[in-house]
Amino acid sequence: MPRETIALFLQSANSGIRVICSHRSNPLSCSFAASYETESIENAARAFAKAVPPATISAVYIIVEASSADTKRIEPALKAVGFANVSLLNYDSLSASVAIDSANITCEVGEFLVYLFTTFDLEAGFILQKLQNGYKFVKMSYNVPYAIAKYPALKHVILDDVDKCGTIRNECRSLYPGKECHFVTFDPIAEYWKYLWNKFDNGNFGGNLVEEAINVDLVFKFSNFCVPFVLRGMPFPLTTAFQLDIAEASKLDVYVKHNATGVPLFFKTFNFKGKKDRVLNVTVAVGLDQAVDVSVDTVGPVVASAPMPLADGKVGLKLTTLTSAYQYSIHSKTGTTTSPTFNSIDAMVTDVRRKVPPKSVHFIFYSFKPTLTDEMQIDAHQARKQLIKYGYPCLNFTDSLRPMASQMFFGYKDCDAIDEFDNYDVKTVVSIIDEREENTFTDFGDRNVIVGCTRATFKRYQNLYYQNVFNHDDLDGYMVYDFSNVDFTVSWCGNSIELSTGFVTPPYDWTIELDLGNACRLQIIASYPLCPEGDAGKVFKVKEIGSSKVALTFSVKSEFEADVNCVALSPGRILEPISLCLLIERTAKGFRKTVYFRDSDKAIVDHCPNMFVALEPFKQAKYTAIFFDATNSTVAERQTWNAEATKYGFKAVKFVNGPVLMLNSVLLGVDSNNFGDKETVLIADTTAVDKAGQKTPLTYVLRSHQKKLKLQKVIPAKIDKVYSTYSVDRVFVVVDEASKRPKVPAYLNPVFLQVSNQFISKHLFSQIDMNSDTEAVVDHITGTAFVAEWKGSNQVFNIEFENVPFSRHVAIHVGEVKSLRIKTTHLNSKQRELLKEFSFKTPYDRVVMLNIAADEKLQFTNTKDDTDEAKSSRL
Repeated sequence: MPRETIALFLQSANSGIRVICSHRSNPLSCSFAASYETESIENAARAFAKAVPPATISAVYIIVEASSADTKRIEPALKAVGFANVSLLNYDSLSASVAIDSANITCEVGEFLVYLFTTFDLEAGFILQKLQNGYKFVKMSYNVPYAIAKYPALKHVILDDVDKCGTIRNECRSLYPGKECHFVTFDPIAEYWKYLWNKFDNGNFGGNLVEEAINVDLVFKFSNFCVPFVLRGMPFPLTTAFQLDIAEASKLDVYVKHNATGVPLFFKTFNFKGKKDRVLNVTVAVGLDQAVDVSVDTVGPVVASAPMPLADGKVGLKLTTLTSAYQYSIHSKTGTTTSPTFNSIDAMVTDVRRKVPPKSVHFIFYSFKPTLTDEMQIDAHQARKQLIKYGYPCLNFTDSLRPMASQMFFGYKDCDAIDEFDNYDVKTVVSIIDEREENTFTDFGDRNVIVGCTRATFKRYQNLYYQNVFNHDDLDGYMVYDFSNVDFTVSWCGNSIELSTGFVTPPYDWTIELDLGNACRLQIIASYPLCPEGDAGKVFKVKEIGSSKVALTFSVKSEFEADVNCVALSPGRILEPISLCLLIERTAKGFRKTVYFRDSDKAIVDHCPNMFVALEPFKQAKYTAIFFDATNSTVAERQTWNAEATKYGFKAVKFVNGPVLMLNSVLLGVDSNNFGDKETVLIADTTAVDKAGQKTPLTYVLRSHQKKLKLQKVIPAKIDKVYSTYSVDRVFVVVDEASKRPKVPAYLNPVFLQVSNQFISKHLFSQIDMNSDTEAVVDHITGTAFVAEWKGSNQVFNIEFENVPFSRHVAIHVGEVKSLRIKTTHLNSKQRELLKEFSFKTPYDRVVMLNIAADEKLQFTNTKDDTDEAKSSRL
């Protein structure tokens, strides 16, 4: 057989080993074919070499559909008998490339399409993207109709429908409405040889070549658990790792799956000595030869044995709502006893009373599933009512998610389990496996993945969890607290408004003010029962209230309890439309979000990785003023934040400088009438932190005028270093806690001021209330300097401490230049941000007139007064 012949070496789990060859003279047909029933790869290679001399073969391509362990053996076996150019063929690349080529479609560079790789599952396939010379794998999914929602411009869906089945084609069209479905049929021998010869010639298959990617999946099995690990479509070489909780399993079996519908084939087993609780670190590697390797190491678990937190001689009760029944368990220091199931709450409570007297019970938990129905809620309240009636301790409501999540987060550490991984900046994912169910974890990217076991987790940490609950501890920071999302409907005299708390931690109170006009009655309905009996809502008669202007306070008391209170307001009161203030501040790890409540020192603080997480869960924007701390933010960022806040519907959007906000808040406790005119005031801030979150000393220099203070300088130094450079009249020191005052020189004779939520809240509300009697002591400033740059020169306009709104005309002699750049820089910062660039058509000695301005939202503008070249000023 002459040179310019290529061979295909196929190993299949069902049909053994086959070899076929093709010659250049007739490239789309077979010049040799043979089957070898032997199970030995080495024997098959020798038989092939005997039938076809290796010197006559230009290249051998391998397709493997058997155990991945064989992949590493085939290439050496063929080379050992004389075949020189041997490589593993990527079957997914082959099949996808052939399907796209047969579909005869045209895609623009950057466009996406779907290739469905089997008619047996029309939701399984690849999302591909067009490149300059072919296509690349973007994503493999077993739920393509859901996955393509992220690619709204995707137009083409391709299916290899060799059977030309009308039913399958109709089903495909219904699954992908609005997409162009292409059903391709082709001669596989001809198309495959076309692909192989193109590969041999290093071609791009007419622009339809799909890049190679991993084309196998793994399946891990232990005890009664099955954990698929999806690799298909990922680039190689690849090394990835995840944690796998196998509890007390004595072995871990690994299987290889070569296609979506195929049966997993055994790959290897890991055996473990002794019955021991284990968490494994599993490492999966795929080399350039596409061979898969798996290794494991034992990494845990955390041992946290603890006794059940029970008083001597007493037990704990756990009541559970199942899918269609009820059950309880008795927890003692020696073990747990589980009751049979009951078909009603009454039957379960009757059994509890018969077997467990009230005086022997230390605590009661009622555990719900997160998908609790209204009927189940009413049952739960009924159970609590009956048990309290018969002398049992107060029943604690909880869902089944929070205890499980708390214990898993504690056991595995640093864990998140959120669907929108990118939006919420998720770093670690806990995927929960349930007994006798097939579980998978895909779309997690390069995040830290932990496959957790519920049964093992509860066995390790349940007692410790109960201890922390009753001792009001936080489980080392991993406690998931109660949360509730209650929707209220408020109706009066033909008017109706919908209010949502969003997910909040009880107890949570929120007040709004309403004018009921001529209404006779006011009705409020909540999504959860407003009392243990499960009433539909509350009704207030306006005549009994005593005023048509009212304050409604919505109270979320627990996860499944809500209430509302109505208080009359003075008929002459001007109602405030804003009841909450939301402050967003940048931190070293994202943003700090603080919610302030009107006339309250209460504040709720959340730390968020990005602005989306800070704003998306907040559902009370209509009644909220949002304040952004503009410190160290760019003009572009402030524009984006303003647009986002407007999109979410906040009642007011404000921007503040952090130093001014802090100064106005702490000075609320100081009578500004005591300031003389033109006094120099130093304020040391011992609470300030830098970009990295580390404490850093700051000293503010202010000058008094007409009962107000003008900020003149911010110095990153301790106050005693600044004091000697000024003639100082007053000194203040800002501290976190009044009881923990820092040591300062006695000659400073300072007054200590404490940062408090009450003062911050009062200042923020004073900035948006229509009838506020509180005035800011320190005026709002730009916090930014302008810098003009041109041809090796620059001029700085130090307007950092000018009040906003601000506007000034300036003249700059720039000479003969082609361009002028205007930049901004923050307080005490060397970094500059380009704001605008002006270009000039003709060079001459030029003076440019600029208007630099800043509005109350700290949006900066600058305009060149003379844009007409003929009118530009000359020297």
